Amino acid sequence: MGTTQSLYLFASYHQTRYEFIFTYSQKPELGRLFVTVKSVHKAYSTSRMYREIKIRGAVLNGTELDLLPEEEIKEKISGVCNLSNNIGNIGVMYITNIRCVWHAINNESFNVSVPYIQISEVKLKNTQYGNALVLQTFSRTGGYLLGFRIDPLDLLKKSAKEIKSYWRIANQKPNFGITSIEGNEEFPELMKSSDYSKPKPSIFILPEVENQNIIINDDYDFDFNFAKNLTKNSGEVSGECYLEESNPLNVNDKDIVWDPDLGLAIEKLQEGKNAFGLWKLI
Repeated sequence: MGTTQSLYLFASYHQTRYEFIFTYSQKPELGRLFVTVKSVHKAYSTSRMYREIKIRGAVLNGTELDLLPEEEIKEKISGVCNLSNNIGNIGVMYITNIRCVWHAINNESFNVSVPYIQISEVKLKNTQYGNALVLQTFSRTGGYLLGFRIDPLDLLKKSAKEIKSYWRIANQKPNFGITSIEGNEEFPELMKSSDYSKPKPSIFILPEVENQNIIINDDYDFDFNFAKNLTKNSGEVSGECYLEESNPLNVNDKDIVWDPDLGLAIEKLQEGKNAFGLWKLI
């Protein structure tokens, strides 16, 4: 294979860290592939508000809600009481097509942003403070139980109905904050191998988002011996599945093989192992 350039990806899962090395023989194409991967990573990082619950975040722009791209305010309700921790805090609730946001009047940093895709249940419940709107989130995101009192009762029912409507829409057609363009015309040579018959991957593009600080570390300090020293009884996936040598920089060309499932040249795996099986372990 000779001298080539490689794309290094560093990842972590629970307490385990991994390094992935991808090599492509055509250097100009690899450069563009690197730019694409970096763009996808940035798109993922800048669109977290579409997918993740945010507590005490920067949700306001001045005195109004800082809208995300494609987000629209459907309802703004004043005098909404947050019943969390059995302490009533008066604030403002925004119902948008993407999320439900509440912030306190006296302390704007006391706020919560809940995307509909993270809500497991929307209901009305009779509490010690009277009838309240309850938003239950999935356990994987902390299992939050958020209660809000809205007066009068008619407005409470109307708000609950509206949130349920957008919640159902989000479950059927979620907005993850990233636009997908079908096909991959930018890298036609990547898919011309006769051994590769999988569908072309998508390229993801995100509109520019303001007030987002993105940090992409190009100088990642990785301990190459870390994964090798993992024990198979640690309860995590063994690092040996990904690092075949104690120093991955000294990989011989003869150990590089073409993997038709990934559509990439990778380091030869141990006998009886394949890429599909490694991903299945996770």
